[in-house]
Amino acid sequence: MGNPQKDDRAALTKILERINRAHGVARPEPGTPEMGDYWETSGLEHALKNLIAGRRVALPERTYLVARRDGNRVIFREEAEHRHEIVEQLLNFLQLVDAVGVDRVRQCKLPGCLRWFIAQKAQGYCTLAHGNRGSYLAWKARQAQKPRRPKK
Repeated sequence: MGNPQKDDRAALTKILERINRAHGVARPEPGTPEMGDYWETSGLEHALKNLIAGRRVALPERTYLVARRDGNRVIFREEAEHRHEIVEQLLNFLQLVDAVGVDRVRQCKLPGCLRWFIAQKAQGYCTLAHGNRGSYLAWKARQAQKPRRPKK
């Protein structure tokens, strides 16, 4: 039997990788099978952003999830006239985010990078290379603000 926390983390990582692959992909033509996957993926990312911000997550068919942050946990309840099939997928996704910890699910801080990842401690960048690039850009910005000594 596997470790439930490790299984939740692996499942959430797969979903985040799917969302990351969708960045930069052109929007498919309406009516194609790819369009359904596009909407599902962009819907998961939209829900994740709202959940992290503690805002209400709107779903199809007048269904809403009301999320409230309680420290690192997310408490959510569903308000619905009837249940839509995508609600089950989204609820499973939100339960994974809750199990891993909403504060650990982050988007890379490097300008232009939209990748989502599960952070280790205070990690702010998705990869070591992006962390190095972010540190360099911060150093370069600090150097630009320092007064220059006149040349002799």
